[in-house]
Amino acid sequence: MQPEEQLADVDGGALNQERSSIFSHIEEGLKKNPRGLATVVMHQRADHLSELTAGEKDDSPNAQSAIASSNCLQWTYLQLHQAALKFATGLMAHGIQPGMRIATLIPNRVEYPLTLWMYTLLRLTLISLDPGAVTPPRREELTKLMEATNPDVVMVLDEKGAEAIDQVFSARAGPKLKILLDGAADGWTSIPAIAAAGSKSSMSPETIVQQARAADDPDRISLILFTSGTSTGTPKGCARHVAAVNNIFYNIYQWGRGFTTSTRVLTSSPNFRIISPAIHTGIWFKGATAIMPDPSLGAEGAIAAIREWRVNYILFIPAITYGVVGDAEFQGLDVSSVTDITLGGDMITRDIHARTRKAFPHAVVSTSHGMTEGGGLFRWPFFATPFDEIPFYADISPLGLATPGSKLRILDPETHTLLKRNVPGELCVSSKSVINHYLNDTNQDAFLHQDGIQWFLTGDLAMIDAEGIIYILGRIKDVIKRSGVPITPAALESCIEKFTGSQTSVVAWPHAVLGQEPLVVVKGLGGKTEEEVKRRVEEMFGRDYAVGSVVTLEQLGRREFPLNATGKIIKREVVELVEGYYGQRS
Repeated sequence: MQPEEQLADVDGGALNQERSSIFSHIEEGLKKNPRGLATVVMHQRADHLSELTAGEKDDSPNAQSAIASSNCLQWTYLQLHQAALKFATGLMAHGIQPGMRIATLIPNRVEYPLTLWMYTLLRLTLISLDPGAVTPPRREELTKLMEATNPDVVMVLDEKGAEAIDQVFSARAGPKLKILLDGAADGWTSIPAIAAAGSKSSMSPETIVQQARAADDPDRISLILFTSGTSTGTPKGCARHVAAVNNIFYNIYQWGRGFTTSTRVLTSSPNFRIISPAIHTGIWFKGATAIMPDPSLGAEGAIAAIREWRVNYILFIPAITYGVVGDAEFQGLDVSSVTDITLGGDMITRDIHARTRKAFPHAVVSTSHGMTEGGGLFRWPFFATPFDEIPFYADISPLGLATPGSKLRILDPETHTLLKRNVPGELCVSSKSVINHYLNDTNQDAFLHQDGIQWFLTGDLAMIDAEGIIYILGRIKDVIKRSGVPITPAALESCIEKFTGSQTSVVAWPHAVLGQEPLVVVKGLGGKTEEEVKRRVEEMFGRDYAVGSVVTLEQLGRREFPLNATGKIIKREVVELVEGYYGQRS
């Protein structure tokens, strides 16, 4: 069969999984680097929760010098493990058993990695939720989240969060245990108080560890996370089973060129997004160190981590890349420690690659992809490839090849027939790393049975080339049809961003004759005019891609694009801003 006749159907081959216990993965780091730092939390005091690490002080010279370098919280693997064991035994003393559910609504603090390690020991279901859901405007959303997840344990930051949870459960039975990180409230307890009750547990720490190492039920729900709801306005609950979490473990090591016990990794993603548990557990498998900056500082926090902790590995989303590189503090910053950067979380273009490589000249830059529904589907084969030889498609970065255990195909979005290579269509995936249902079996139309296999319909417009390289070109719902010609916004955005030097979002705008046409919103024009931007697009793509209008954020009354928690531009809100702008002008 000639390459042009090949069907857009690839199989990454078999995946040999040796373990079924999630804890047995992260215990590898404990074995490799027990006295090394597992987690550093830059915005918490060194003595925070010290009662949980008492008895595990490390007096080795290396540890003393690391701890002396900063007055922030730094836990070794032994300290994190022992603190998690105390937390686990205390929870059991309060009647919390394996298989129960714990929901967290907390910002990035040491309590998150502590809970993440503990949940693997006790084999709970971890439900990581946006702490912003406890604010009064989001009370209805919080109620729906609690109803959908039905947690046995709830953890919040402060009294405001406790009050919100108490209001949600005022008319019905609440969680068995409610945990407050800061402050005090009636009916709520603290992590130190729970740990202190561990002596009353009928199960010893040794038994907890032995059982955590043993084979786990692959069909048990291990993680529940929610999509951002950016595209539909309604977050969907993604129930990841033990088999899915373990599958990702075997593929996530493709990130970068591999962590070692001396690698320091920036972990700034919100913990209610899948990248946070995924990257933490990947770090711990290798015995590396997770560096967690103050989440309230944004780009400044990432810069501080690079400066103070000589970070080696970073996962950047485009919005954070722009923020870090454009920050005044970045100018003159010594970035020689940064040797690996993975770009992901949104559409990655040639321009973003080029900017990142220029800003971090010592780093190998790769592209990755993940979604709340699953990850570990692609491997980057271009680590040794010169930048000019990476096969970008219309300036969009490739994602790479299918990983072992993953099957991917491109289907016609309407007929679900298999397309040929180099023809864009909907990316459909089959892998143990991907959910096989949404929480409470909602959105069942996202799953398709074909050729005896269940496929997940991603909603992504994608393409597989003759070499089996996969590209995601955008979201199908975002495709603009101008006189029937499908236009992928990402290609235009990359072109305009390079031309203006400014962050760009292209959205569909109704047209009486053409049906739709591209409308461009830029953070700034960079000295260019609207007509020059339009001409540039036509020069690059032709008349069929002609832009209708170009407006700036300043015209829309904004300084920044509306972003979701992972830094993606919320196009639905961009459209609303434009509608308001033109409504006011009419």
